[in-house]
Amino acid sequence: MKYTKIFLYGTLKVGGVLTSTFIDENRECYERASVKGYDLYDAGYFPAMVDGNGVVKGELHYYKNGEDILKILDAIEGYDKQDHARSLYIRKKIEVLTDNGRQMAYAYIFNRKPVGKKIEKGEWYVNK
Repeated sequence: MKYTKIFLYGTLKVGGVLTSTFIDENRECYERASVKGYDLYDAGYFPAMVDGNGVVKGELHYYKNGEDILKILDAIEGYDKQDHARSLYIRKKIEVLTDNGRQMAYAYIFNRKPVGKKIEKGEWYVNK
């Protein structure tokens, strides 16, 4: 079976406040992961990953029903593929590093100037 891979680094990680039964039930598995070339900011109730020079740590999730999951996550993240200028986040495929090697996966990149304090360690904690 082919899975849709999504790198999650904030409120949608396992145990996060925005995860849901549907998202959880369609996740086949996940593993610790990181991405290089990005910085992470604490925007208050959620993190914001932006282009940068750092490393962001998160989870690589493998989903069944990928198109359905992407529609839900697009809505949560304020992504409109028809109007990038108005989107809060942009969904794009990026290289993700795991213990099992490099993989391409979708990630949501903050589409505004960074807000809040930069998270130097590159990891957002679900129960901060």
